[in-house]
Amino acid sequence: MDTVMEMHDRSVRAKNAQEKTGERRWPPLPLSAMQPGEKALVTGVHGSDAVKKHLEDLGFVPGSVIEVLSGQTDGSRIVSLKQSRLALTAGLAAKVQVKLL
Repeated sequence: MDTVMEMHDRSVRAKNAQEKTGERRWPPLPLSAMQPGEKALVTGVHGSDAVKKHLEDLGFVPGSVIEVLSGQTDGSRIVSLKQSRLALTAGLAAKVQVKLL
């Protein structure tokens, strides 16, 4: 299984390569793989129905733009979403799929 940094690096490399060709499709990655200062578009939420509902109630719905404010090496993140700051555990952050902007 890839580490969080490997997933992030692979997504950034794909994004950079596709921007050079004008394409805007790079693979989604989990929010837990994002680094502080990066912005992304939420593409989906995975998990049980209860987890999906909880994350959607917080505002993690497809099309939402988020920015990572800080993060820990375990994958937990503090994000800015719709003028709010939210802290997510590594487990929850891994269930939010994003595309880097």
